[in-house]
Amino acid sequence: MIFSSRMFHGLAVALPLCVVQPAAAVDAQGGYAARGTPAVMRCADLTRLLQPAAPAQPGVQGTPALNPAARAAQIGAFMAWVDGVLTGVNMSLPNTFDISPYRGASIVQALVVQRCAANPTLFVHQAVLQAVNALGPFRSQSDSPVVAISVNGNNLAIREDTLRQVQQALMTRGFLRAGRPDGRFTVSTRAALKRFQEAQRLPLSELPDPETLQRLAVR
Repeated sequence: MIFSSRMFHGLAVALPLCVVQPAAAVDAQGGYAARGTPAVMRCADLTRLLQPAAPAQPGVQGTPALNPAARAAQIGAFMAWVDGVLTGVNMSLPNTFDISPYRGASIVQALVVQRCAANPTLFVHQAVLQAVNALGPFRSQSDSPVVAISVNGNNLAIREDTLRQVQQALMTRGFLRAGRPDGRFTVSTRAALKRFQEAQRLPLSELPDPETLQRLAVR
């Protein structure tokens, strides 16, 4: 599932699955109102906000640093705003329990920060929609238990519904023996993820992490 290019102003990630065009979400020209202060921030501003303030240098003028309380408040506002965007997407898209395959919004927030670091001129709301679009193919389509996964000290919480989709994608590509996806993080599922990551030259996390899911979504 991906959003239409109209909704993204040409910024949609090309994951050729099922295009959803929620006409009510945009006007005739493909525009929409971006609400909330974080939405209208540029990515460069968000990147600066998230970086620890550098110590002031004597005799060097620059932009005054925010005091810790103000900085924490702005970071909190950004995180809460992302949560609100995700909730709105969940409410508006069919066959979607949670647009994020993962429990909580921290991974989506991390993807937004990653995209902002690479594209400082984007508005934050555009980076959020790119992150949402990247995760969309493996969204949770129904409420299901959360599977807590730990591999080599790295932890991930993903719903059974999404893990079944990951298993099916691995079967389709020939990395996992054909059968009925069970939504369990089995030894064979972990090994199949590792083989897929090796084939794609991805970091060998052996987890259904965001980069792996995005590669699995590309046909």
